[in-house]
Amino acid sequence: MPRPNPADEAGYTRSRFDADGMSHDVYRRGDGPAVLLLHEMPAPSWRTVRIAERIRRRGYRVAMPIFTGDVRGRTPRDALRVMPDLAATTIRICVSREFVALAQGRTSPIASWLRALARSEQRSSGRPSVGVIGMCFSGSFALGTAIDATVAIAVASQPALPFAPIGMRWIPGQAADPGVSPADLDRLAARTASGELCVRAYRYSNDWIAPEERIEVLRARLGDGIEYVRIDLPAGRHAHPVLSDAATVADDDPADSNGRLALRALDDLLAALDARLKPAGPSSPNPSGS
Repeated sequence: MPRPNPADEAGYTRSRFDADGMSHDVYRRGDGPAVLLLHEMPAPSWRTVRIAERIRRRGYRVAMPIFTGDVRGRTPRDALRVMPDLAATTIRICVSREFVALAQGRTSPIASWLRALARSEQRSSGRPSVGVIGMCFSGSFALGTAIDATVAIAVASQPALPFAPIGMRWIPGQAADPGVSPADLDRLAARTASGELCVRAYRYSNDWIAPEERIEVLRARLGDGIEYVRIDLPAGRHAHPVLSDAATVADDDPADSNGRLALRALDDLLAALDARLKPAGPSSPNPSGS
C-alpha cells in the first residue's frame, strides 16, 4: 500500500479549485488569516509541508496549491526522482499556457487563478486580507496575485521566472524582468505607495538562478514598499531555496551555516506576516512556530 504523502500525513485536506478556465488541487489546514504558499520546482515536497506547518502553527490558515506533480516525501526513491521530475516540469512550464517562463513583460495567467483563490480563502477565513508566498518559479506568481485588494503581503523568495540562469543572461533584459507586466507593476506600485500592500523579497547573494537584477528593478519601482532580505554567502558558494533551507535546518541540522541564515529569514517572514495580517501581534500560544 502506498505511503501517504507528507501533506496527507500532516492532516491537510485536498480539494479542487476551478477559476478562469484553470483547475488545480489545493491542500488546506489551519485557522486564522489565510496564507497562500506556492511551491517550488519540480513539485511540493516534505520541505514545503514543513514551511506550511510553521506558518500554520503561528496561527494561520494555509492553502497550498499544486501546480505540478504531487507532494514528494524524503525517501531515497523520492530523491532519485528529483532530476527527472525537474526536467519534465521545466518542459511543462515552458509550454503551458498558465505560466510565462521565457517571455518578458508578461504576468503568468496562473495569477488570475491565484487571485480567485485568494478571494475565496479570504472569505473562508473571515479575515479582511490574505498573504501570498511564492518561491522559485512561483515567486512572480505572488506578485501577480498581489494586485488584488485582498492581498496585504506578498513574498517573492528567490524569484526565478522568467528563466534567466547564468547561461541565459545574454538575452537583453531577461535577468531584470520581474515576471509581471508593466501594467501590473504599476498596480503593485500604487498599492505599496498607499500602504495597502507590503512586498518582501528573499534571496541568497550568490544565487545564479534568481538574478539580483530583477530584485533591483522591484526596489526601484516599489521604493519603500518592498523589503529585500539578501542572505550574504562567501564568494564561490551557491545556494537557492531560502525558505526550504530554513525548513530543513529547523528540524534536522541546526549547525548548518546556510540553514541558520535561512532560518533567520523565515523568522523574519513570520514576523512580517504577523505585522500585516495580525496588526495586534501573534495570537498563537507559541509565536516561534516550533
